[in-house]
Amino acid sequence: MFNSFDFYERKKLILLSIIACLVASSYAILRPLKISIFFQFVGKDYYPYCKLLLFIFIAPCMIWYSNLVNRCKKHVVLYSLFTAYFFIGIIFYYLLSHQSYGITNLVSDPYRLTGWLFSISMDLYPTFILGALWAYINSISTPEFAKKSYGIITAFVKAGGIVASLLSILLIYKNQDSTLIPILVLLASLTLIISIFFVSKISKDIPEKYLSGYNIDSKEKHPHKTKPKLFEGFKLMLTRPYVFGIFLMYYFYDAIFTGIEYQAMKTLSDATQNYAIKMSSTLFVCMLSSQIIGLLLALVVTPFILKKMSMKYSLIVMPIVVALSIYTAFTYPTLQIMLIVITLLPAFHYGINTPLREVLFIPTIKEIQFKSKLWIDSLGRALSKSSGSVANILSISPTTILIFGPLLLPSLLATSVGWSAIAYLMGKKYNTVISNKEVIQ
Repeated sequence: MFNSFDFYERKKLILLSIIACLVASSYAILRPLKISIFFQFVGKDYYPYCKLLLFIFIAPCMIWYSNLVNRCKKHVVLYSLFTAYFFIGIIFYYLLSHQSYGITNLVSDPYRLTGWLFSISMDLYPTFILGALWAYINSISTPEFAKKSYGIITAFVKAGGIVASLLSILLIYKNQDSTLIPILVLLASLTLIISIFFVSKISKDIPEKYLSGYNIDSKEKHPHKTKPKLFEGFKLMLTRPYVFGIFLMYYFYDAIFTGIEYQAMKTLSDATQNYAIKMSSTLFVCMLSSQIIGLLLALVVTPFILKKMSMKYSLIVMPIVVALSIYTAFTYPTLQIMLIVITLLPAFHYGINTPLREVLFIPTIKEIQFKSKLWIDSLGRALSKSSGSVANILSISPTTILIFGPLLLPSLLATSVGWSAIAYLMGKKYNTVISNKEVIQ
């Protein structure tokens, strides 16, 4: 596996894989809890509205993050984000453990702010933790290193998710007490602090030439000393067709998955009487299954795709899988089928789609890798989730579902076709840029 790497490349790959494994294990715990906690605390009918509230919280978070990118070195950005989410986890540990207002209170009420805040915080996790981690990996990787390593890193991501999901399942089955949920939140937070140690090892132990990435000859030698420009990344996203194409690829998946996931969660909520520990138990099984499938994909399919297939064909794998899943879910809308769909889609997304999509950032300048990626991860995720949530809100009303229901399946399938076309063009552009040794700036 490591024969094609020299000593420092191998060491960098091992450290990056460990960090990705730890961060993924944290998210594998927090993501199922995000759903079950909100449904018990607030109620299933309010979940789509939670996605709409993301816009209120994204703006201040983006300002803080943009200033970090402008003023700090790349590894310091990760230190700050990991530390911030560690303290957020500690706060929620105490809130969820409270005797009167915590997880032992089984009354669903839209005024229970803990449910709203926890769900929104965990919705921002992929943007400001997973997104920043991949931005860091992209910024210190060359296309050659990515081809050899991204499949391996993704495999470690899946391994971390498997271990965390399995541990959570074992703890839940051993003790069906709701008080276990705050402890799981605490464990997820601790893994982020551990990750900081391995990030520091990279900055200290790996020579600078191995951390230069694709932009070694870029004009911007010291980007962290420039004057902060919050909307620079947003401007680049709108004015660079290549970057806007990446934005659309983020948008399509999250919009479609948000719609399908909510329908599955409503059915699961009814089956478990809206009880968080029972919902969490099922969702952790789905997470474990998704991680195992994703690991197999990362070990077998992703390395083959990165090494053997052209990017213009590789990137259309995911929209095809999504289209088939959509058709299956609408044809057989049972709880079992819905759970299978929301298990398989993340497996393909994180096992194949994410590493392929992240490779697209490599031939870009740091402003795009960090600032534009922030806008794509945050605004793109918020817009896509909001789009999916609007469809979910319409599905709650018996009146609107009669009007929009027949149009839903054709619209989703048409979106998948459009996604495939854009993915093909993005892969073709990437191949051209790499073959000509160009930089998108």
